[in-house]
Amino acid sequence: MRQMVKNPLLTHSHLPLFLLAGTMIGYALATFFLNRILSDRVMRGLISVSAYQNQLSRLVSAAGLAASVLLFGLAVWCVVQSRGISRAAFILTALASGGPLMVAQASRLLFQVLGLPTMGAGSVLAATFAALVFTLPMTIAFILLASSRSNPRPGRWIALVSALVTLAALVYPIYITVLALLITPGAPGLGPKMTASGYLLYLRFALPGLGLLLLALVSVRQKRTTRAETP
Repeated sequence: MRQMVKNPLLTHSHLPLFLLAGTMIGYALATFFLNRILSDRVMRGLISVSAYQNQLSRLVSAAGLAASVLLFGLAVWCVVQSRGISRAAFILTALASGGPLMVAQASRLLFQVLGLPTMGAGSVLAATFAALVFTLPMTIAFILLASSRSNPRPGRWIALVSALVTLAALVYPIYITVLALLITPGAPGLGPKMTASGYLLYLRFALPGLGLLLLALVSVRQKRTTRAETP
């Protein structure tokens, strides 16, 4: 049986893939620390809750717009430099680039622009939609990379684990929210789970970024190996 040739994810420079991963991780860290800083100011009585919500909304909206533009441009750069299944995966990554923007704009899009009913859980529906916009395409992209035989075995395992982790980061917060609102509202054991769910809202951007970073490292190593073996 002829052995499948292992190829790097990108044909030329891996810079766009490193920048793509860094943008996801950077956006997650930036929004997390912004939330912590503003929450600390509320706890110290320096600003009111309404001021906290307004400031956080403005900052997250600006950061989301910048991150979405960067993610889209870098993903398109990766598409240009890739081929086959890898190109399809990066096309899906480009589709996921609207995720950061939807964090702040999902409610307005769903209930003001499209006029959908809130059904008494508007914030939950908006958060779920924002999560789906990013994590669903990224999960499919990782599955494609995991199924690609031209991807080195370590890269396929990394992509598979990344797909599972990304999917878990989407499902768990939705599951906990449904428990808190519909199944067991007010249950004392939900407090720690809600806290963990809140952290996962930030990790849903950082974890795929970490997966892409590891894939980029494996791909760079494969590119060097291919060059060394080429006569």
